[in-house]
Amino acid sequence: MQHLLALAQQYGLAFVFLNVLAEQAGLPVPAVPTLIIAGALAADATLSGSAVFAAAIIACVDGPASAADRRGRAVAQRARA
Repeated sequence: MQHLLALAQQYGLAFVFLNVLAEQAGLPVPAVPTLIIAGALAADATLSGSAVFAAAIIACVDGPASAADRRGRAVAQRARA
């Protein structure tokens, strides 16, 4: 946990975004501990709570959307062939 805290303090919202995005992409990286730490940092006024929420939501929406776009292109190319 101390390592995650140090990363969250050093990289802030970028760390939250990338961690949630990695989980959404299917990597075995848990996002919950990072979100808990980010919430604690938001309560301590180190990070903005609304910015943490926005970073997590954007990562959740962007991850599946970009994966679906890649799969959609592959299916479309197979259908054309």
